[in-house]
Amino acid sequence: VGGRDMDEAAAAPAGQGRVVWQRLCELYQEVEQEAPAALCVLAGLRVRVGLHSGLAANEVLVQSRMGASSTTYGGAALVLAEAVQACAHGGQVALSADTFLKELRAGGISVVHMGQHLVALGEGKPDTALDLYCATLHAPAHAHRLWALGPLRTVRQLQPGVLHAPHSWAATAFMSVAGLAHVRAWDADLAQRCLSLYHSASQHAMQHVTGPQLPVGYLVSSGDADGMVVAAFPSSLQCMHWALLTLSTCKDLDWPQALLDNPLGEEMAIRRYGQAGDAFDGRPASATADASNTIADNGDGSVEQSVRPTATADGLARSSRASMPQYRTVRLLRGLRLKVGVDVGEVACDLTPANGRFNYRGRCLNRAARINSIAETGQ
Repeated sequence: VGGRDMDEAAAAPAGQGRVVWQRLCELYQEVEQEAPAALCVLAGLRVRVGLHSGLAANEVLVQSRMGASSTTYGGAALVLAEAVQACAHGGQVALSADTFLKELRAGGISVVHMGQHLVALGEGKPDTALDLYCATLHAPAHAHRLWALGPLRTVRQLQPGVLHAPHSWAATAFMSVAGLAHVRAWDADLAQRCLSLYHSASQHAMQHVTGPQLPVGYLVSSGDADGMVVAAFPSSLQCMHWALLTLSTCKDLDWPQALLDNPLGEEMAIRRYGQAGDAFDGRPASATADASNTIADNGDGSVEQSVRPTATADGLARSSRASMPQYRTVRLLRGLRLKVGVDVGEVACDLTPANGRFNYRGRCLNRAARINSIAETGQ
């Protein structure tokens, strides 16, 4: 792989909606081995490694025979390790979230979050969702493998990782819980359960905001202190879609009854009035009446038939109902009180060693945070 001239790459049009993968494609290109400044990314056998931690006591069998002992491993941990290994390309070391260690950087190793993936566990076993990471040495040839090899080999990617995170320009959203401190002071355990529901719903909503090939919402951070969820998107439309979808979904969550009985989380609804036959009512207004037939002999052999509408009690009742105003109940708030601040603009990003994710900086993040602070509940 060869690096392009940095000035040339920087002069490339920034554009809106770019991700890290596109940026890497601008910086590097495949070249001949003899080319100037060429780096050897792969050579020889393509070896791949998968790591998973968490052996249970019943998954380790130690046997002794004739003075010699042997240890056999099995169970769910071994199945997961094999599944993680199958996700890696030749030349990659893939890790599950249980294996991720913050101390790896001290040993000269970088860990990069590759997103949440649907991983196949083998024949007859259901696929499972896992957060996967890749480990690389602090050496150019190893770091460049992220570009040379690309995304992991999984059934489906559920949430973007570093390679599909927005770069240079992004729409950022700050979502928080209004009055969370009061809920926590009233019942800390209840507050934690509600936060778990809310965080799960916000992350699940990202899977429904899709781009050309996969979900596009990048989860920057989520905290329990103020319930803040920070997300970045390649476009403002996708960002607004996620924010509105999360607010709508959270109103229908199975919140604990204790929260719904409290003013901090009780349901608030309004009635929307209109006339029968309006689009939202679904039934056109109509008054019906019975008709009476009269047959008269004209005396010249001809017969004349006339039809006169006759009002009935049922028709009058329906006519009365049609003239009455109709309404629909619209739910405004229910459960935790959420609010969102959104802004778009240029961003700077770098890899955070503590979690292997991208951290964003820029004026648009500061503006989104300030907008969130002045937003009202449900906005």
